[in-house]
Amino acid sequence: MLRNGLARERLQQIGISLGVTVAIIAVAVLLPPAGKPSVPPWALSTHVICAMISLGLGGWVLYNPKGTPTHKLAGKIWVVMMLVASFSSFFIQSWGRFSPIHIFSVWTPISLAFGIYQIRKGNVVAHQNCMKGAYVGLIVAGVLAFALPGRFLWRLVFGG
Repeated sequence: MLRNGLARERLQQIGISLGVTVAIIAVAVLLPPAGKPSVPPWALSTHVICAMISLGLGGWVLYNPKGTPTHKLAGKIWVVMMLVASFSSFFIQSWGRFSPIHIFSVWTPISLAFGIYQIRKGNVVAHQNCMKGAYVGLIVAGVLAFALPGRFLWRLVFGG
């Protein structure tokens, strides 16, 4: 009985995670294009969608059991989403130049590659540290995107 209850709870968690991710994607798709003509609309949409998927999926991967086939598949999808978000950010520039937040765009692929390398070597602790660090970096970059005046998300939320 306990096992069935845990399985049902796990399915509910997956359902909630998927629902939140779909809702985030819908919001990201409906975002208005960037106010600056130098920012290609595809880049901003791609970046926001992949970052939002990474946020939801990354939290799910970190919360759920490790080493399972589901963890491995979700982790691979998460890495791809993180890489696409990272690379698409180079097409998004404030005032025609890169901003300090782009440091995350350079560091993320390095951290992800090192994390993959570590798990292939069997170093689980180093793998976990790399992936947790990349996830924390995603959160910090997202907060900065909202907190720095003049950035698109700042203008979207606070106007101006």
